[in-house]
Amino acid sequence: WIAASLWILLEFALTVPVVAFGFPFLPNLGNTQWNVPSLIQIASLTGVLGVSFLIVLINAALAAALRTRQWRTLLPALALLALVWIGGWLRIQAADRAPQETASPIRVAVLQGDIPPFPKFERVQGNLLAQRYLDLARKASEARPNLVIWTESAVPWALEEGDDLVETALKITQPAQACHLVGTLFRAPGGPTNAFHSTAFLILPDGQIVAQYHKMRLIAMAELPVNLPGVTHPVCALSGPNGERLVPGSSLSVLDSPLGRIGVTICNESLYSDMTRALVQRGAGLLVAMSND
Repeated sequence: WIAASLWILLEFALTVPVVAFGFPFLPNLGNTQWNVPSLIQIASLTGVLGVSFLIVLINAALAAALRTRQWRTLLPALALLALVWIGGWLRIQAADRAPQETASPIRVAVLQGDIPPFPKFERVQGNLLAQRYLDLARKASEARPNLVIWTESAVPWALEEGDDLVETALKITQPAQACHLVGTLFRAPGGPTNAFHSTAFLILPDGQIVAQYHKMRLIAMAELPVNLPGVTHPVCALSGPNGERLVPGSSLSVLDSPLGRIGVTICNESLYSDMTRALVQRGAGLLVAMSND
């Protein structure tokens, strides 16, 4: 029990740099059980750390039993495993028997342009990138989608109402009367002219931009400049030739659309369970995780 407790304390400590700097590559042991639905239902109460605790507990108890040949030491751990497993199975059965909602289904098209992240500030690439997404929109329109989702930072300029790209895309999907969720740059209001947000815009079929969300948790050294020892300038991979840089948004927001309330996380923000939980608590019925290609 001590080993399992120390393990999850270590995993929790490793989340500190994730929260502080946006590093997206520190895994939890509990993630290995993603394909065991009955076991991972406990995560709704404990988060992924509860699953990690259970894995280490079972293995440590088994190791102790093998070492001492006292198999009774396994019983409490096995009892907890059985309780979690059976409880998870019962929860899944209850969900399967629950009445299904009668809301109309939403047909979603996702445009994936297969574009590296670094051209996002390179305006010379703009027409090429825009044309690629318009071609994808034409293919998607054949399925008559209700919602068209673009990637994070789809084009290297700040989006505004009346943008030629948006108007062209809306004409393409006009027969389906599709809404668009577009990821692009947005000049930070009240800040320096070279400061931009990574933003998700919700655009109605008539061209109105009715809601937006600015990414809050930027990735250190990729989007967020970091001062390193011995380096004269802050290190940031995604900065423009004229000093363009990304700045974080200040608040989490749910986007109201004709299709319902949409909660958006951008790129590495999908790793933060507190953000997803807050979006659902604020009424999001559809979750969208936008990312760069």
